[in-house]
Amino acid sequence: MIVLPKIFASGALYLHSSPLEIRGSADAGAALSARILRGGEVLAEASAVADAEGAFVLPLRTPSASLLPSEIEISDGRQTLTLTDILFGELWFAAGQSNMSAVNVWQPEWREMLASLSGKAIRAFSSANLPHDGEYPIDPVDDTSGSWVGVENGDKFGQVSALATAFSSELYEYFCKNGNEIPVGFLNCNHGGTNIETWLPREVFDGIEELRHLAQDRENWNQKGGENYHQSCGHYNLNTHPLLGVKARGMLWYQGESNLWGEQRRSLYGKMLVALRESYAARFSPSEDDAFPIICSQIFPWQYREESDACIGYFNRIFTDLAKADPIRYAFVPLCDLSPIWHYHLHNHPIHPTHKYALGARFATLVLNRTYGRRGETAAATLRSCVRYGDRLRLTFDHVGSGLRLRDGVLRGLYVRSEKGAYTPAKCKIEGKRVLWVWADGVKSPRHAAYAVSTHEVELTLLAGDFAVAPFCTEFSEVTRNVTVNRKAWLDLSRDGEFVIARNFSDQNRDAGYRPVFYPCEGSELCFDPVSTGRRGLALHGTGERFGAYTVSRVGAALDLQNYASLSLSVYNAEQLAPTLILEYAEKEGKQMTLTLPVASRGEAHWGRQTVTFDLTELPLGEITKMTFAFKRVSGTVSLAVIDGISLVARC
Repeated sequence: MIVLPKIFASGALYLHSSPLEIRGSADAGAALSARILRGGEVLAEASAVADAEGAFVLPLRTPSASLLPSEIEISDGRQTLTLTDILFGELWFAAGQSNMSAVNVWQPEWREMLASLSGKAIRAFSSANLPHDGEYPIDPVDDTSGSWVGVENGDKFGQVSALATAFSSELYEYFCKNGNEIPVGFLNCNHGGTNIETWLPREVFDGIEELRHLAQDRENWNQKGGENYHQSCGHYNLNTHPLLGVKARGMLWYQGESNLWGEQRRSLYGKMLVALRESYAARFSPSEDDAFPIICSQIFPWQYREESDACIGYFNRIFTDLAKADPIRYAFVPLCDLSPIWHYHLHNHPIHPTHKYALGARFATLVLNRTYGRRGETAAATLRSCVRYGDRLRLTFDHVGSGLRLRDGVLRGLYVRSEKGAYTPAKCKIEGKRVLWVWADGVKSPRHAAYAVSTHEVELTLLAGDFAVAPFCTEFSEVTRNVTVNRKAWLDLSRDGEFVIARNFSDQNRDAGYRPVFYPCEGSELCFDPVSTGRRGLALHGTGERFGAYTVSRVGAALDLQNYASLSLSVYNAEQLAPTLILEYAEKEGKQMTLTLPVASRGEAHWGRQTVTFDLTELPLGEITKMTFAFKRVSGTVSLAVIDGISLVARC
């Protein structure tokens, strides 16, 4: 009796013009044959003899890509199995953890996507996953639960990777527009919460000395309860090994969140990622001459570890460094510019942001340019060099495509480190296509620059060509200590909300979302006013003589004003007001300190606007929890202030 793994089934899609090794079992010594047929024509055939255990491998060569369905016949002389509706096209792995496995039905645009998929030859092999406390195989298994599903079955296709769906749709449309009838498929081989170790075969741990201690010992296998799914090799044994015999063009990889826990595992991640690509290439690449690239998503900002503000930046650097060292086999897709859209049923926070269709389109853009010859950027922009000239840094970038640019003309997420070590929000000027001059007020001798490394910073604006500029921090190569980059949303009046992750680190109840940057003081109202100053400003209205607005310290956004020499802001109606800066400190030993700073200097008034500056050089040490811009009406009848142009000058 012939038995085939579920990967070899009717409705399948296999890589065209490549080896296809049909594996299975039959009676020991049985003579088997296989044929690929289309319209009665034999396109390929093979024969084999089952070994003493009944195992056999039938090595076929798949035909060129076509939208016309084929059949595969396997026979042992007494029994014939016929696999129908077989397509040959482009096939990719879609692998990783929950952000790759995030399914179509979680996406707000799923109905629109489903409608757009109608009639497209797109298929997925969907591996079924065990629960976290399931009995995972300690050794590789030959078959696992799973099935092929096409877009015509919307209910089932709604349960496969949204990212891979958008990726496949973009590829299919491109092929069709260029007159190529090429079906597209993906191997939906992923599982939420898994670390990279679970996807590696045992040989990796046996062959690399630094990784041996990460292998799960056999004596305690499946003894971890709800952590069974984290056992090294477990998901390779269960989900990947049963796919042997099928070839793929490469791998889409979105994983890493679970490896941010623990300094040692994080430091070994790059080595494990190389081992992952190499071990999968040895098994699934169509030939030794194929690159079998792994295209990685960088990790979206999120507070995975309480003690390190820049752990996301450190981790994303692994993908950047691998792509620089071996651009043929490794690439990455930056996502720091995306908005953190989330799904209500996923605990109402964006640890699983539902912008997977936008991200899948970015994967497709990169792969079409790299693998299928479309003109465009074959890599995201990365920092090449950082050189200091006086009080400025000259940053030069590679892979800029049409050139560097700022979305909406606003710079967000770029910082300069002063001599004292504090990172200050930077200003910049683009020169040509690939040069960015960077500086910050008061930083006379800048030491380093950092972009998109904060665990909490989203919707960043430095772009180049088709992609966001990759995160970087020039200090990472010099230190092993944690780098802290406190974002300061209150300096950016182009938006009135900031993405906040509160101090509750309970995984199920983490308080995350957008909060106001400024709050009105008692007896005050505030709104954003584009009229009074001719540019967007924060308008404060009072019902009496005193009014104002305040902002508060956040996780990853401390009010670290002790690192700065002064704070300035432009105030409309300043001549009729007495501004003060009020700082509240965290309670210590049952006492709370409040410090009120008067204006240290005023600039020249012009059309009702005046710059006022507060001296910060004598601030006492301690955690500042609240900062208030307060105003007292001293003349006139209108209790109104419009502030903009808030800026900090770093300590020298």
